[in-house]
Amino acid sequence: AIDASYSGPLTIPSEANGYRVVKIGNYALADTPNLTAVYIPDGAYQLAFNAFENSGLTSVRVPNNADVYGDNNLGYHDVYIASKAFLNCKRLAAIEFPESYLIVKQTYEAYEGGTELTVGYLHIESKAFMGCVSLKSVRLPEGTKYAYSDAFTDCTGLEEITLPSSLQSMGQGSQGAFNVSRGNTLGRLKSVYSYMTEPIKICGNEFGWKETYTSYGGAVQDTIFDAQGMTATLYVPVGTKQKYESTYCWYHFPNIVELPSLTAVEPVRSLPMAGEACYGLDGRKQPLPRRGLNIVRRADGTIRKVFVK
Repeated sequence: AIDASYSGPLTIPSEANGYRVVKIGNYALADTPNLTAVYIPDGAYQLAFNAFENSGLTSVRVPNNADVYGDNNLGYHDVYIASKAFLNCKRLAAIEFPESYLIVKQTYEAYEGGTELTVGYLHIESKAFMGCVSLKSVRLPEGTKYAYSDAFTDCTGLEEITLPSSLQSMGQGSQGAFNVSRGNTLGRLKSVYSYMTEPIKICGNEFGWKETYTSYGGAVQDTIFDAQGMTATLYVPVGTKQKYESTYCWYHFPNIVELPSLTAVEPVRSLPMAGEACYGLDGRKQPLPRRGLNIVRRADGTIRKVFVK
């Protein structure tokens, strides 16, 4: 942890005291009102519980999933933003995610029956960004797998949300990822962009909506839907409008528009690729090109050099 009086931006080093930085610990930078920005290095793939809670952050750079230390033979890690990591960072106005996370998959035949391992996803856990009222836009990158319940609750300044095709779950139980507590609304929300060709199940209070159920003897008697002045437009891939219009809660959007530019992206890459083999400059075989210069042997036997930034 740093002193609460720390002021200004902070660049977290990739190494400290001879150890590699792979995790920002619990409460490590919490309650630092004068901390304005933080740059988290690639390789720090765990942002722990309450790591930045109640800080004065105005911007944060979230690391990508590359295994920069070479301790994972797939070359990538899952990235975790833990519960309440940025809770009540009321000045946080910008989250810089990578454009996308490359998801890699490999089957290990050495194990009985073969064991498939898939890594590289981004997980945003419960209440991770709850109460970040200055956020105007959240663009979840391709490779985001989960945005758990209350992940962005009470981010009342939101005007735009982008959801990737890789998203498998949003919210949990009866609580949505983008919802509000009593007395708050998402009245400024204007646009939601979904790259999903198959709309996933969402909760009744997602996007600030409220559905009230009254029951008698265990049977639901009435359902009251309150859009709270919702005027946002939902933009979806071409050919999917009817699916969204017939899917629970998505159909509450007053306007659903198909956009050709919303082309779903398949973030999962299987290994090895089409007979290719990749090697480091030391001649050792590796599953994917890594940062710097790589040697790639194609299926036809030709050799090429590949530089990865």
